[in-house]
Amino acid sequence: MAIKILGVSGSMRENSNSARALGIMLEAARVRGAETRLLDLREADLPMFRPRNPVISESVFEANEAVNWADAFLLASPDYHGSMSGAMKNFLDYYWTEFAGKVFGYVCASHEKGLTVMDQMRTAVRQCYGWTPLSRRCLSSVGVISGIGC
Repeated sequence: MAIKILGVSGSMRENSNSARALGIMLEAARVRGAETRLLDLREADLPMFRPRNPVISESVFEANEAVNWADAFLLASPDYHGSMSGAMKNFLDYYWTEFAGKVFGYVCASHEKGLTVMDQMRTAVRQCYGWTPLSRRCLSSVGVISGIGC
């Protein structure tokens, strides 16, 4: 049985660096036998998460279906002022129990190193009992920075 990986792109820019990197990583996983899907938050246009007044919409239904389908997640966000994109944070706010016990990977496109972005995504997932391996990938103006220290 193939692992099911959901890639989530948090950039609002068409053809963004983080979305392109995510596409490359999903293709590499597919070549190695994984089933993959992409949830592009620019296109999904999830409503702002409101815990006391949840919005039921087609975009929320489609995101729920994709999240429940996945065994693992690959989150990709640009570096917006040292933080993940608002769209990515909004996506993460929608889920909690759905992330418990699932494995997550992270990609960040940054004009610097993307350290705080990666840490924030990892922290949000950890609060939902998701699993994060030590390795991660950052894309910066100096190229790909990889490993634990990126």
